Amino acid sequence: MNKKIFLTFILVSLFIISLCSYTFAANNGSMDSAKNSVMNVGNSIGNAAGQAKNAVVGGAKDVANGAATIGNDAMNMGKDAVNGATDGVDSATRTLNNGETSDYTATRTSTANDNFLGMSTSAWTWLILGIVGIIIVALVWFYGSQYEHRNYNE
Repeated sequence: MNKKIFLTFILVSLFIISLCSYTFAANNGSMDSAKNSVMNVGNSIGNAAGQAKNAVVGGAKDVANGAATIGNDAMNMGKDAVNGATDGVDSATRTLNNGETSDYTATRTSTANDNFLGMSTSAWTWLILGIVGIIIVALVWFYGSQYEHRNYNE
């Protein structure tokens, strides 16, 4: 906004100077010089606007190209991941189809006989949840009973 006001002030000033020169000048040389000055200012403003436009357009193109490059890189990474997973699955399938075995055997790590004090794990879970519930109810009741409300009407 300040640039527009400044530009208007300069143009009005140059217009007034050119009117005064024309009115009071005896020869056309001063009028030509005022005209050239106004034209030079106009050309400078036009060139500055053109350069600003080119800078904005160039910046926008750079941003668009950068975004496109990032998108292409992400797409290529996704393709590489899919290809890697496909290769892994194909390799595992070939191994299974060829009947190749390894020395791995699955063993059970937990048995039903692991009881503590004769209670299963789910029984202990319910017992602990019950105790925690009773504690919560007791705390709410305790803190709720401490509130005394007295109305003093005068």
